[in-house]
Amino acid sequence: MKSKLLLTLVCLMGIVSGCLGSAPTPALVGGATVTPTPIPLRESVEPISSANIAHIENLGQLQNPDPITTVFAYALSPDSTRLAGLNNTLLLGWDLVTGQLLYTTDRAGATRVFYSPEKTELYTTDEVALVNVYSENGLFQNSFVGHNAYNPNIVAYQPEDGWLAFGGTDGTVKVWDTAARQSLVTIAAHEFYVNSLAFSPAGTLLASGGDERVVNVWDWQTRTRLLQITLDAIPTRLLFSPDGAQLAVGTQNDIRLYNTADGTLQHTLATGNRGVTEVMLYDPNGRYLVNGGGIANMQIWDPATGMLVGQIPGFGNARLSADFSPDGSTMITSMVGGGVALWDLTQITDETVRRADLPVGVTTTLMVDWTDDGRLMVMLDAVGTISVWGISPRGAVPTETPAP
Repeated sequence: MKSKLLLTLVCLMGIVSGCLGSAPTPALVGGATVTPTPIPLRESVEPISSANIAHIENLGQLQNPDPITTVFAYALSPDSTRLAGLNNTLLLGWDLVTGQLLYTTDRAGATRVFYSPEKTELYTTDEVALVNVYSENGLFQNSFVGHNAYNPNIVAYQPEDGWLAFGGTDGTVKVWDTAARQSLVTIAAHEFYVNSLAFSPAGTLLASGGDERVVNVWDWQTRTRLLQITLDAIPTRLLFSPDGAQLAVGTQNDIRLYNTADGTLQHTLATGNRGVTEVMLYDPNGRYLVNGGGIANMQIWDPATGMLVGQIPGFGNARLSADFSPDGSTMITSMVGGGVALWDLTQITDETVRRADLPVGVTTTLMVDWTDDGRLMVMLDAVGTISVWGISPRGAVPTETPAP
């Protein structure tokens, strides 16, 4: 592998910060005291693109209950118009167009939250695999237990079909149809604990990792094992490429890339110790694989060749988050103790990647997300505030009027 080259940074110009509004007036929502945000949310008028990204700005913040606490888990609705989140005590839902807090209800110990494919329901899971089902407006419907020997937080969700998979301490994997509240299959997947799960993008394959240092790839609907990969390390993260042709297996010290057709090891990416503890994701086109965690810099790889393209300097050894624009042209990153930055992936080389630091005004951003419709960047802060960035009318790209 060629030597690791630290990327030279060329700053993008023209980043505009949002304007502050007037003082808020408290109100009541769902029995909780709510303080409207000091920055009322404005609507993003068009998707963020290379043509208008220099005019991105803070559109405002989502309305929060009082007191505000950290939102530690969230889900975006399939149409990118709502956000559901979990804080210390509540399940909350917001309108991403208006910023309004739509509902609050007791969190009931939930640690994960998911939207149904049609946005009509929400599903939360807790540390004993109890799945609570809520209406889109936060009203409790019913519940079911997903796994009687659940290994906490070993869960995978397939959002297009609403399939929910749980890994067990007994080595089994259970897959549910959430809409029907029906258990579809139970797979005797591993000898020991199941410690990682991932659906393929099409949902036809399910990868499972076990403490016996084995990764299996299943046609889960028929409970047929298609591949068995034996490792010399425990798999801690699993991720399919966007086209489903490659499986990334994260371990303590590296990422191993396998061909899902025949299980061939294609490349081993030497990330360093704890290199995937925070981030491991493909861009939407599968051109790049990005990782980060307990290493000094985030890393960008070409998964087709296994070559290290470059590093995101200074984004490491901290709580990290990253996401891509829907077209894969831009990456957004955040780091607690650092900031939020944009990276232009259309011109990445061994020496240069264009960078813009967003003036978010805080160093406590926990998570960032780029909505599937491309219109919004959502930033969740450790103090509990949720900021939304996008394109206001003044930043929209003018459209040419056809000549008469």
